Amino acid sequence: MNYRSLSIIGLALFLLAFAQFFTPHNLLFVFLFWNCFIASIALFSEALTLKYSSYSFLTVLWNDKRGLLRFIAVSILSGFLFDVFALWLSKLWVYPFFTPKIYYTILFIPGWTLYWLMILESFLGIKALLEKYFGSKIVNNLKPNHFTGFVGGIALFVLTLFLSNNLIRSKISVFEISQPINYHINFWFIILLFIAFLLIIEYLQNIKEKSSLLSTIFAGHYQNITAILLSSLLLSIVMEAINIPIGYWRYTNWPMSDLAILGLPLLTFAFWPLHYIAFLSLYNWLGKKETKPIWN
Repeated sequence: MNYRSLSIIGLALFLLAFAQFFTPHNLLFVFLFWNCFIASIALFSEALTLKYSSYSFLTVLWNDKRGLLRFIAVSILSGFLFDVFALWLSKLWVYPFFTPKIYYTILFIPGWTLYWLMILESFLGIKALLEKYFGSKIVNNLKPNHFTGFVGGIALFVLTLFLSNNLIRSKISVFEISQPINYHINFWFIILLFIAFLLIIEYLQNIKEKSSLLSTIFAGHYQNITAILLSSLLLSIVMEAINIPIGYWRYTNWPMSDLAILGLPLLTFAFWPLHYIAFLSLYNWLGKKETKPIWN
């Protein structure tokens, strides 16, 4: 399928997604039209990648069924880790339309698989555009010390969990995904755990002789981090704008929540790039040949 066909299908799904503003806000319509929107972004991004780099991630998955299964497996793992830290331990948002039973038995696997596909495709699309017009040259031979980072990441992870022991214990006993629960969140807990994860996953990619985000930054190849920042910014603006009137998710317990637009804490935009980095790094580590275009 060429990029024009993908663009047309993406546009059709994008327009169909707007039907959500004129239909009852029940579970069926919410899930259907929201995923039409996510699929439209994924297809638009796929078309962009195909046009500017002649690469199709969907074609790769279609021709490699094991690669498809790996992508689904990493999507499930990433969705689980995302929920553990952001939804369960930190209570940063809730899903008003979903009960835990419906969410985890019916919606979790297809929802997160399509969501991470959109994240990956939006990154690849912007990256292809940047490399088309700005090139992709490595300008030096600097390399990070991944082993030192790994040791530091393990130490930071253990230290953060130790210091947050009471916080974690108190939240494990409370599991709720649809109703807000009032908690005071120490954001250093989330930030430090993310840094620890990044340092560890950088090392794990390195020992498999794969490129990583930090290694490309050290080498002066900034298209990857730039693509993450641009794609996450564009996607966050569009997704948050559509979410505000419907309320697929509602933010809770964010610091500086008084700095908000229509109930949306502005600080959330600063954290959108983090789950790009987390998923892309995890997938690059666990995937095989299908992940080669991510950091290369």
